[in-house]
Amino acid sequence: MTAAEFAVVVCGGPASSHLFRYSPLQRYPTGQGPARDFDRRAVAVHESAHIVLARFFGLPIYSATIKPEPGMLGHVALVPNPSPKPGPVVSDRRKALQLLWSASPQADWKTLRRLYKEVYALALKLLLQEIEQVWHFADELEAHGTLTFEP
Repeated sequence: MTAAEFAVVVCGGPASSHLFRYSPLQRYPTGQGPARDFDRRAVAVHESAHIVLARFFGLPIYSATIKPEPGMLGHVALVPNPSPKPGPVVSDRRKALQLLWSASPQADWKTLRRLYKEVYALALKLLLQEIEQVWHFADELEAHGTLTFEP
């Protein structure tokens, strides 16, 4: 898997906001907040977008959750038993840009922004092609809070 392909998986979360007429709240600055302050469905769709794109590229998924934890409202784990590390919250957009920069360290900011727009557009295109899978996993996450997958 290339850094660009992984960046597409990361961009799936932000791109999922285009599947609705609103953009999901992704985090609180402190990672804390009452459940009523975010839209559980939007978080479920956000995380299910990561699931669908990870599966598209053949990445193993161990779990996904929409249960809030410090610094995040949900996450998809590509490794077993992840232990979230306290620290600054990093947006999916920034993670994708970091991945793209690691693949092209000589690229200037303008080039990185162009690459980001390309992987974001690809993520959205793939999500629209697999929209039924997105809804399926979102329904499951909303119903159960956490999903585990067989490796």
